[in-house]
Amino acid sequence: MNWKLISTLVLNWSLFLLSAIGVCHSLSYAQPPAPLGGVEVKSRTAPAIVRIETGRELGTGFFFRPEGWILTNYHVVKDAPVDPKTGKPFVRLTYGELDIDGQIQEQDQTLWASVYRLDRRADLALLLLDAMPSGKSTVPFIPFASDPPKDGENCFALGMPVAGMKWDLRDGKVSSQGLYPDNVSIELDNKLQPSPQRRAQLLRWLAPEGSVQMIVTTCGINPGDSGGPILNAEGKLIAITKAIPKSTQEGVRLDKISYHIHLAEIKKFVATLPTSPELLPPYSMPRNAELEVLQSKKTGARLYEFQDTSEQKLALFIDFDQSSAAITDQQQQSLPELSELELWKQLGIEWAIVKDFAKPTCHYFDLDQNGVFETVFQNALDDGEQPKCYKLDGSVWRLEICERNFLDNLKFSSQLSQDVYDNLQRELPPRYTK
Repeated sequence: MNWKLISTLVLNWSLFLLSAIGVCHSLSYAQPPAPLGGVEVKSRTAPAIVRIETGRELGTGFFFRPEGWILTNYHVVKDAPVDPKTGKPFVRLTYGELDIDGQIQEQDQTLWASVYRLDRRADLALLLLDAMPSGKSTVPFIPFASDPPKDGENCFALGMPVAGMKWDLRDGKVSSQGLYPDNVSIELDNKLQPSPQRRAQLLRWLAPEGSVQMIVTTCGINPGDSGGPILNAEGKLIAITKAIPKSTQEGVRLDKISYHIHLAEIKKFVATLPTSPELLPPYSMPRNAELEVLQSKKTGARLYEFQDTSEQKLALFIDFDQSSAAITDQQQQSLPELSELELWKQLGIEWAIVKDFAKPTCHYFDLDQNGVFETVFQNALDDGEQPKCYKLDGSVWRLEICERNFLDNLKFSSQLSQDVYDNLQRELPPRYTK
């Protein structure tokens, strides 16, 4: 046997296999996309950015689908006016197109969009264009990143600040990410140093509807940027701008960081798109409130009043049948820390009034007394507006324009509750009737 010939053949075959494996290896892994510079990111994404105006708020939004679907913050559009013909909240949009030099230029045509979905917990809102820009069948849009954001990666913020130029681009880095408010420790832990039980109460107070996955960036965010996109180095969406943190603790600088809603929350929010509006009634409980328990002399109803003079807010929760009379003094002390829904369930409330001196007063009703409020009346803030009425239809809230005498014509399912309500309307403190 010619061992020399065999060894030569084995060696040559081994070299061929190594060469083939090397070729296959190089073909099986695509090169990652080259990162874009700020110029390219802005030229690709600026035409998808819109300014949102409600008459009370200014913010930023962006198209994420070619059919005209828009994402922004809940807090940007929550006070949007309602179209009396359609019953839909609507907003005004400013949009732009690139000129021959690649610069974004505001267009004269005004666009309008309707609110289709809201999420208070994640501070997200979904809008849909009422009509496309003239001569267009689709709109430019920003795609979602395929991978979640990573700490330390470069990113860009694009928004419509109230001061400065529109379509303003800023760069920075993803500095951290986690759950809000669980992982926020500036004053919650360092200053207050709460017990585990107290810390759980504070977290529930800060986020009554649950924690939110967030990222923190070093992009310079300004008022008006709320609802705008945070983009990765490929110009794809990784987050939505929410807020700039504040601190009263001496020596703490927070002006270099900002909070943004994580891509994972956004994907859950738009996993399906609605065929009709899915709205939410307004919600705003006083914070840092002092509690006073009152009792109606005429009806015997128990009234729980929460006052927060720093925010100029009042809330009155009314228990018609005194089902909350068994609550102990110790339990009463913890009531201001509960969310609206927890209060409603624990106190057995039939009627609640929340008065914010900067916003319309809201009335909440459990007309059929099943433990869940299903009717919300929102006063008009000025003479030029109509009151709003939210009604729970199954699991979906429907919005309609209602008459100013809506409260006078309200009907409870039981005559006893109706009598208590009619008497209380005449007995309420003046601060709730003005």
